[in-house]
Amino acid sequence: MKIVKQVTLDCAVVDDAHWFKLGYSADLHTHLMVVSVAWVAGYERYYRMGADDRVLYASDRASFYRKYANEIGQSGNTCYTERLIGAQALRDYDGRRNSFQRAYPAKYGNPFQHYAYIGGILFARILWERGTYYVPPMQAVDAGDGTWHFPLRERCRLLCDDAGEPLCYYYIEEEQNHAGRSETDTE
Repeated sequence: MKIVKQVTLDCAVVDDAHWFKLGYSADLHTHLMVVSVAWVAGYERYYRMGADDRVLYASDRASFYRKYANEIGQSGNTCYTERLIGAQALRDYDGRRNSFQRAYPAKYGNPFQHYAYIGGILFARILWERGTYYVPPMQAVDAGDGTWHFPLRERCRLLCDDAGEPLCYYYIEEEQNHAGRSETDTE
């Protein structure tokens, strides 16, 4: 696990017409497409891509746009593909929409304290007084039969609030097999 405070790109190529940039993240050791999302406050979504996709963008933009149509299009659940590794806004994480982070008292002001980079995914690091939880980004894959598959949930557990209502999914560390680690355990 690596704590990541900010995602940066080296040698970014910007596509202003489609609101994204491409580059390599040395901190994450991967190529990314960073899509700008217009919402109440603008933010970015991070999608993993291969080095060959950067070459595809340079040589055949129409094919690149087709390949990444869901990620660029930002329409409903279709933008939450398996390429999504994180985002700057908690609305793109697998919890009760726009409210899970306020379910419990925060340990330090804003409960969203950077990311935990685990297995190639930027989990939202949520610090509540009750412990630290790592919430996965929402990856929703259309199963083709009208249902959705959520691949990151396979590595997680569902946390319910005090009333027993689903609150969010959180990553389970294999060696501890529980959440609620103390702050000093994560650094």
